[in-house]
Amino acid sequence: MPKTIFIRLLAEQDKEKALDTAIHSIRTNKPNSNIYEVESDTFNYIPGSPMGYWVSDAVRFTFKKFSAFESETRTACQGMATADDIRFVRNWWENPKFEINKEWFFFAKGGAYNQYIGQPNLVVNWAHDGNELKSWAGSLYNNSHWSRIIKNVSCYFRPGITWSLRSQKGLSFRALPKNCTFSVQGPCGFLQNNEPNDLLITLGIMNSSCFLGLVMLQSAFGKFEVGMIQRSPMPIVNSKERSTILTQVNKIVANKQYLESFDETNTNYTSPISWTTNFQSLLNLFSEHAQKVLLLEEENKIAQEQINLACWDIFGITESDRQALLSPTPAVQQAENEEPEEDDSAEEIFVESISNSALAGNFCSWLFGAAIGRWDIGIATGRTILSPIPGPFESLPVVSRGMLGSAEGIHPSLDVHGRFLPEHDLLLDDNDEKLDLVRQVRGVLESVAGNHADSWFIELESLLNSDLRTWFRRSFFEHHLKRYTKSRRKAPIYWQLGTPSGSYSVWLYYPRLTRDSLFRLLNDVVKPKVAYEEQRLAGMREQNARRTELEPQEALVEELQAFRDEVARVTPLFDPNLDDGVLINAAPLHRLFVHAGWRRDTQAAWAQLVRGDFEWSNMALHLWPERVIPLCAEQRHLALAHDLEGPLKTRSVDDLVAAHTRPAVKESLQTLLNASPQAGGRSAGRLARAPRAPRPAPEPLTAAEPTPRAPRAGAEVPEATLAAIREVLARFPGGAAKSDVLSATGIPDGTWNAAISQLLATGDVESQGEKRGTRYFLKA
Repeated sequence: MPKTIFIRLLAEQDKEKALDTAIHSIRTNKPNSNIYEVESDTFNYIPGSPMGYWVSDAVRFTFKKFSAFESETRTACQGMATADDIRFVRNWWENPKFEINKEWFFFAKGGAYNQYIGQPNLVVNWAHDGNELKSWAGSLYNNSHWSRIIKNVSCYFRPGITWSLRSQKGLSFRALPKNCTFSVQGPCGFLQNNEPNDLLITLGIMNSSCFLGLVMLQSAFGKFEVGMIQRSPMPIVNSKERSTILTQVNKIVANKQYLESFDETNTNYTSPISWTTNFQSLLNLFSEHAQKVLLLEEENKIAQEQINLACWDIFGITESDRQALLSPTPAVQQAENEEPEEDDSAEEIFVESISNSALAGNFCSWLFGAAIGRWDIGIATGRTILSPIPGPFESLPVVSRGMLGSAEGIHPSLDVHGRFLPEHDLLLDDNDEKLDLVRQVRGVLESVAGNHADSWFIELESLLNSDLRTWFRRSFFEHHLKRYTKSRRKAPIYWQLGTPSGSYSVWLYYPRLTRDSLFRLLNDVVKPKVAYEEQRLAGMREQNARRTELEPQEALVEELQAFRDEVARVTPLFDPNLDDGVLINAAPLHRLFVHAGWRRDTQAAWAQLVRGDFEWSNMALHLWPERVIPLCAEQRHLALAHDLEGPLKTRSVDDLVAAHTRPAVKESLQTLLNASPQAGGRSAGRLARAPRAPRPAPEPLTAAEPTPRAPRAGAEVPEATLAAIREVLARFPGGAAKSDVLSATGIPDGTWNAAISQLLATGDVESQGEKRGTRYFLKA
């Protein structure tokens, strides 16, 4: 049978010269390592017949020699696509812990390159067997069945093996614990018997260089589709081979789980470093921790090499064929030069490091969390007995192992009387207060380090290159935001609220937020602080203090007064529901955040809330029941989201709207919508100067003083169009957004601009709010 000649130049720098040389070698019948002669029929050995010409016939025949992964005892499949992740998906720490594994379930959705172990950081709303999600999915694509995007439900909650559909660093397989769901972007493989040791052995084989090379032979575009795994060969191993692979996999898994215990966003987390008996120096502790991490990583490399060697022999791949199988495929090189897709594996923003400065930041984060009641100090002091790390296929815990929890494993922790522990749920950047964050952090440090607390404090500030107060004021939120950003979801749990310059701030703890949080903040903290600083300023004036002393105090008082007014503005309407997630709960407070980037993010989320993009959220129902409840009557998935399917059968829409409407909330909402724009907060790492004197705020818009935009010359709008807009506005007594009108009428954007200008000019319509927050009302 004639052979086909292939020339492979992927590794050549000067490809033109290498091609000329190869052609000359063919003509002169001289050997050349870039030339391959292959019987084309042997490509059929590999499913799909990819032209893997650079490997031998024996390697291609491996696909015939062994049975495929997809068989009577194994299967691989894709999971669900929610079609609205911001609605149905959260980072696991955003939700009430008692709801995880009841309403919210861990959700494998790809992720960064990670072999063997890689805990899903996401959870998905699967309450009542996914009733709301299925209803939403069924409403899409011309009301097709929900199974169009929610696939293989029978495989949910089984232990298995998952991987990222695509990863720039390559293919990696990891354990999928029980009671998890999975995504289209995080396909999974399962064994019929669900036996943990068989899963571990399979996991070891799949992470071997040999198996990965065989999978890559099938890759056409650098994606790791389910079909590629289904068709890949899987050998039957004897007892000796099983023992070898299982021993090494168990070693890698144990080491990786130990390393996970230092990742603050992992449920295995206990503390930022490994505690030893050497408490004399914080630097020594950091050094010993870094050495331990490096030692475990080296052990894992050795164990992986043992697995690789065993699998080469099991598959019967000779030494000469191994290098060819592992050489980059054209698809891999192509993928390395491509931009990741929208649904590509999540790129993790926070990069772990064992440098002293990075460990110092992580240590400060733990100190802060312990001071506010998140982490259990007893783990560092030895008073608390740690729960065992669950096996790689066992259900994930609903709280971190290092969290301060009650006897029932609930966090935030409760005492026997049902009261929160600790009693406080905030910290202050105010050295005059008992709850001053530096004072509280110092108390944690003293509990852990004892007599060495002073020296640790000095070492810590040296490593941070800053005094502790300045670091927490300027750098901590940025550090925390990066740490708690996963899978493109920003979900910080420590909220820094304060003056735009950061001269004064308070820190709230997200899991402890209630509708009373801002009332207590306003009355117990902010108002007394303003009064105290006003008294100080009055005293300085009575004593004829120098202008250089008065000006900073005047600026501080002005900022504090503005901060007090902002807190008072949003307090009546703030009613957080943790099911909505961090971003939506933070949105009404966007004017209070110190960090400029987070302020922009929450301001954008607020604009979306006002526009009606998140009508499924509890926040939307709380603020705009007149807008949300009529939609619930029309769309079942929204009724399910708000538990209104039953009430809508027995009560009218108007009755339900009236029951959900709170005058104080409406008044506060209108005040917020009419609020004047603010100066921006400080950027990451920079502290803005306190303003000398704020500009006077413009008066709110009123019915008597509309500020319409002038219509363009000649832009006369047909009366039919104006009537259609009036009809829509009449259905929105609480005001309609531009998007509401455009959606209902279908008029183009340009016509809207002319029409609304005309209606405002004639006084038929009133507007309140600014920019995207503008609401339009039909004048009575």
